[in-house]
Amino acid sequence: MARTAPREKPGHQGYHISSDYMWIMRDSENLLWLPSEYRPWCSGVAGSTVAIGCASGRVLMITFRAEGPFDG
Repeated sequence: MARTAPREKPGHQGYHISSDYMWIMRDSENLLWLPSEYRPWCSGVAGSTVAIGCASGRVLMITFRAEGPFDG
């Protein structure tokens, strides 16, 4: 089965995977670059937690803090 890119909507709000599968994003900001071996085959988002299923069979769960690293 072929993988299709998620649709990025202009002004997308919240956490999501970029349409090229290279970034975890928040709104329109690139947050975390994903090396090729960690690029998603499938993914899901619940609040600030991003789950990534890799082609290797690995499953990654990443939870972001509500505030940014420099917000105190």
